[in-house]
Amino acid sequence: MNELKRIREIYKARDLGGKRNLYAWHHPYEHYFDAMKQRMISVALHSAYGASIAELEVLDVGCGTGDFLRTLISWGGDPKNLVGTDFLADRLEQARAMSPAEIKWHLGEITSEIEGAFDLVSAHTVFSSILDDDVRKSLALDMWDKIKPNGWLMVFDFRYNSPYNDNVRKVSRQDLNKLWPHSKEQFIQTGLLAPPLSRRIIKNNFWFAELLTALFPFTRTHFIYMARK
Repeated sequence: MNELKRIREIYKARDLGGKRNLYAWHHPYEHYFDAMKQRMISVALHSAYGASIAELEVLDVGCGTGDFLRTLISWGGDPKNLVGTDFLADRLEQARAMSPAEIKWHLGEITSEIEGAFDLVSAHTVFSSILDDDVRKSLALDMWDKIKPNGWLMVFDFRYNSPYNDNVRKVSRQDLNKLWPHSKEQFIQTGLLAPPLSRRIIKNNFWFAELLTALFPFTRTHFIYMARK
């Protein structure tokens, strides 16, 4: 089966099967996940760019409903400098409805229709959704081609296979180094308590989850990888 078709069908089946409710806003662990992810992203961006992101031109690959781009705007990013691309038309429709009109949206692969080059090209839990090695490599090359000299690549993803979902595959440090072997500079940070644990222990506060994450690094399932062109 074509990899793109497989991914579309998986997301459609997830939505129809009600699994989107697993990520609903009213679950405390979702707020923990969002808060920890934003903390990791803010540290990475500050390390790469300093205190201001107002001038950054950003391409978010697999942007979904646009959460990351809206976060950048809340931190001072300029909507007219932001582009989101995704394979799923319904996600982009939601993104347009919820986001400033100046953001540009693109349906499909990274192509010449996405003009120019960017200071930051990002992908959040995108590579783990791709099982085919050749498709991963092709996307990695397309993303790299869209980065300005001395610009940065950002990947947010997870480093362990899921025992509950064989439609995703972990992204290891070795995988990252193979996908972008020519980067000038790299750094990586790990975080987030394993979702099967966080969903069970987080009720009204995050302190126990943060304690476990601090004391036992192997429980940190996700990472942010930054590579400079």
